[in-house]
Amino acid sequence: MIRALVLTLALSAGAPAQAPASDLVYFNVQTHKFHCASCQWAAKCTKHCVALPRKEALERGGIPCHVCGGSCGKPPPAHSLTP
Repeated sequence: MIRALVLTLALSAGAPAQAPASDLVYFNVQTHKFHCASCQWAAKCTKHCVALPRKEALERGGIPCHVCGGSCGKPPPAHSLTP
């Protein structure tokens, strides 16, 4: 419960007012991967993650997560195995 409150506060404090909530991602400043807030890996990213608008994460050289695609509003990337 406390962790959810801290994550919620981090989201609201770290993002500019003009960024819609669905556009916020968790950006790992060491690996440069970013995750949707509901992604299983975002929940595990505590020490080196900051909440940013998706656009800013991309401008910082961010790499979208392979699980969530780095966006809550869009489906994760499809991995095709066609030859």
